[in-house]
Amino acid sequence: MKYPDVWGKGMIFAFSGIEGKTDWFHPFIATTDSDFGQFIFVFDEKIQFGFKNLNNCEKPRTLIISSDIFLIKEPDVAMVFVEKDGIIGRYSSKFIPYLENPEESKCANEIIASTKNGNVALVILPEKKIFSYVFDFKNRKTAVRKARKILSEVSIEKEIKKKLDFFNKVDYPKFNSDIEEKTYFKAISIMKVNCESKQGKINRLWTTPDRWPHRHMWFWDSAFHTFGNRFISPQIAECTLLAVLGCQRKDGFISITMSPEKKRLYENITQPPLFAWAALDLFQETKNYDFLNTVYNGICRYIKWLYTNRDRDGDGLLEWIVDGPPTSKCGECGMDNSPRFDDVYPDEPIAAIDLNCFAINEMNCLSQIAEILKKKEESLIWKKLAEEKKKLVDRFLWDPEHRFYYDRRRDGQFIRVKTPASFLPLLAEVPDVKKASQIHKTLINKNVFWTDFPIPSTAKNEKSFCKDMWRGGTWLNYNFLVYRGLLKYGFKKTARHLLIKTKNAVEKWYKEKGSIFEFYDPDNKIPPQDLPRKDWLGTKGWTRTITDYQWSAAIYV
Repeated sequence: MKYPDVWGKGMIFAFSGIEGKTDWFHPFIATTDSDFGQFIFVFDEKIQFGFKNLNNCEKPRTLIISSDIFLIKEPDVAMVFVEKDGIIGRYSSKFIPYLENPEESKCANEIIASTKNGNVALVILPEKKIFSYVFDFKNRKTAVRKARKILSEVSIEKEIKKKLDFFNKVDYPKFNSDIEEKTYFKAISIMKVNCESKQGKINRLWTTPDRWPHRHMWFWDSAFHTFGNRFISPQIAECTLLAVLGCQRKDGFISITMSPEKKRLYENITQPPLFAWAALDLFQETKNYDFLNTVYNGICRYIKWLYTNRDRDGDGLLEWIVDGPPTSKCGECGMDNSPRFDDVYPDEPIAAIDLNCFAINEMNCLSQIAEILKKKEESLIWKKLAEEKKKLVDRFLWDPEHRFYYDRRRDGQFIRVKTPASFLPLLAEVPDVKKASQIHKTLINKNVFWTDFPIPSTAKNEKSFCKDMWRGGTWLNYNFLVYRGLLKYGFKKTARHLLIKTKNAVEKWYKEKGSIFEFYDPDNKIPPQDLPRKDWLGTKGWTRTITDYQWSAAIYV
C-alpha cells in the first residue's frame, strides 16, 4: 500500500472522532509548517512543536504523513495521536523534539508552555528515545501527569500499527499509479481527521469542513461529505446527515452552521438543500430503510420551510437572503463572494437559479424516497410539485437571447453573470434536450468555462472574473454537481473529461504541495494556497485557501 507521504504547509494534524472522544471546546490541533517536521498548534497563541534539525535532513525516507501519524524510517522519527489531547512519539539523537519558547522548568526533560486556552507539556525519556506531548486546559501539573501516563502505558508500535491498519479497512479501488493511490489515501486521511465525536448539543458523530479554522458543522458541506466518507464507513455517512437533522428547528429550518455549544449559530440563514439527494444516493448503496425513514420527515419539513420563507414575493420561485458585506454578500447560497450579487441590494428578492434547482432536485428525490417507503400519495405530491416548479424555472429563468439560465430580478431583468449555478438545471432535469445542448455548448467553450481545470466559478469572459474564491476559482463541489447533471442528459464524453481534468489537477497539487484544497486555479498554474481569498476589494482576506478541505477530499474519492 502506498501511504500519503508528501509534506506541505497547512495540513491538519489531530485526533479523529472516528477513533474516540474529541473535544471541540478545548481543541488540541496542529497545522504543519512549511519546514519539514515542524508543527504549529493552534491555540489563541500559536505554539511551535517539532524536531530539531529535521528540516535540514537530506532525503528522509518517509513512510506516511497523515492526519494523525507522522512516520519516518530514516531517520527514525515518529509521532502519533493516541487520544484527543495526547501524542506519543520517538526520535533519533540528532533530531530531538522541542517546544518553542517554553517556560522555565526544574527538569530538562519536562518542558511546559502555557496559553490562555490551557497548558502543553513535552515529556522526554532519553534512555528510550520516546516522548509524549499533551494538552490540558486546566493546569500544568495535570498536563505533565498525562504525558507520563501515556509513556508508561502506551506502546508506540501498537499505535503505529493501529493507524496504518485503518487504511487497510477502508473501501478503495484498483489504482493506476502511485500518485493516484497516495492522493486517495490522503483524501481518506482528511475525511478521518475532520470527524468529531458526539459532544455538547450535537448528539452523534459529525463532520466539519476543516477542524481549523472553520471548526463548526455546516449544512450543505455535510451533504457533500457523505459522498466520500461512506468509503470509510456507511454508518459514518449516515451520522453525517443525522447529526445535522438533530439540530433542525421544529418549524423545519436548518441553520447554515451548527456547533456543540450553540446548536444553531444562526436562526435566519440557511444553505443549499442537498440532503434528500445525498440520503437517496447513500440508500442505494446501503439499502438501510430505517435510515431513509428517519431522515425523510426532517427533509420534507425543511423543503416546506423553504417555500414558506424564501418565496417572499409569492411568485412560486425561491430567493436567497442577500444582506451580507461585499466579501460575503450571499452566505446562504454558499458562493459567498460571487459577482452574481454585486449589484443586488440588501433584501432584494432575486429568483435564484441555483436555489430553485436545488429544491426541485430535492423534491424529485423526496418523491423517489416516498415511493421506496411505500408512501405513494406523498410520492405523487412531491413529483407534481417538482414538475410545477420546473415549468416556472424554465419559463422565467431562461434567457432566450443568451440561451442560458440566470437569476432574475422582480421586474423581469436577468442578472447576466455566467457562473456554474446556471448548469444546475441539468441536475434538476429542467431543460428540454435543445436547451440542454445550448448550455452544454457554453460549458465546453474554452473562452468561457472549459479551462485547463474547469469549471471556474465565474466565466472567464466575465469582467468580474478573477481567481478569488467564487469569482473564478474552481471548486470540486460544483464540478461534482455539474458532472451528475451532464450524465442525466447523456453528455458522457464531457462528463468523463471533466472527471479526468479534476482528478489530474487534484493529484498534481497534492504531489507538489501535500494537501487537497478548498478551491483551485482554473488555469491550473498558481499553487492553491497562493490564490487570493476575499481579497478582490483590496483588503486582505481573513485566511488563505483552506488546506485539507473535507468536501474536496470527499468528492475526489
